[in-house]
Amino acid sequence: MAADYLEVRRGRAWFVPAILLGIPVGLLRQVWIEASRGDPDSRHLFAFLVIVGLCGVVGILGFMLYLFAYPEKKTVGGLRRSFWFLGLPAAWCLGVSIGVLWRYI
Repeated sequence: MAADYLEVRRGRAWFVPAILLGIPVGLLRQVWIEASRGDPDSRHLFAFLVIVGLCGVVGILGFMLYLFAYPEKKTVGGLRRSFWFLGLPAAWCLGVSIGVLWRYI
């Protein structure tokens, strides 16, 4: 049990990009409301957030498909496959929730 905790603790930095790519998706609704009022800066921000959000979703799905395609790999990046299957979507959802709640922070 202690080895699992240490393994996750050493590999937690791998989930930071998933969190950072989830934040723009959470901000989309708020920025869309501002952009629909005609603010040109908000339109540019909305386009940027859509691009970053789509790149994040495509990247995460691509990595998950890579994990499915090579079941013989037991560890990737120092973490077991099960940690990737559970942690990567959870980290992205955490990023989305941070983006949604950003206006209240």
